Amino acid sequence: MFIARTNDVLLSLTFLGIVSVSILVIGSIMRGFLRRQEKRGRRCIVCGYDLRASPEMCPECGMPTAGEVLRVTLNAGALCSRWPTDFVQPRRPERDEKMSFVHAAPSGRQADRVTEQLTARGVWSVVRPSPDDTIFILVPAIDADRARAVLALFEQREGNEG
Repeated sequence: MFIARTNDVLLSLTFLGIVSVSILVIGSIMRGFLRRQEKRGRRCIVCGYDLRASPEMCPECGMPTAGEVLRVTLNAGALCSRWPTDFVQPRRPERDEKMSFVHAAPSGRQADRVTEQLTARGVWSVVRPSPDDTIFILVPAIDADRARAVLALFEQREGNEG
């Protein structure tokens, strides 16, 4: 009877030791992984640029890194109705031309309207999915200021619902 109890205790202690060592090994592996991730730094989700020295915006493509910067509400009614009288043919970007972020659309429908408005005003644009549920709109870097000016025409003003 004493031998049976001793074997049960030894088996329990062995199991407890294996579990403890496993937890320590997994913790060590996780710490090493996190350390490597920290050394690698944050990267821009559009162009992959290292963002360690740029906490607010990617210096390479202009992509904001803070989510609240992305949240600009556009007037849906104006996007559908305010069309230019003269459509301008957009310049197609070169293959290696840098692209800049200009807007994060909350839906595919808004992304389509924004790209149509930009195209009608002579600004080439592309859409890219984001890590969250928004859709990023990018334009050639040389046209970024013009694209932002176009988007300013459709910004939702307080008291101007639509």
